[in-house]
Amino acid sequence: MACVLYGLSPVEALAAATANPAWVLGLSDRLGTLERGKRADIVVLEGEDLTMVPYRPGHHPVLGTYVGGRLVSSRGTDWSLHGPSPVGG
Repeated sequence: MACVLYGLSPVEALAAATANPAWVLGLSDRLGTLERGKRADIVVLEGEDLTMVPYRPGHHPVLGTYVGGRLVSSRGTDWSLHGPSPVGG
């Protein structure tokens, strides 16, 4: 949505929702980017390229969601309802 409303590229929109707020809040040492030792809350999207995500309206591109480095849901399965994640212990 930020891509359309504010003219951001998909990469700029991603930074606006992740690394930039972490820096502003003084939390960039713990979150905001994918690095060893940081909290890993991520969404895995389907597609060849991040630039295609905003241009497929009506398409659900989410393949999986990780919270704290653990898979909590994947397309067709909500692992939070089924006990421990089958990925990453």
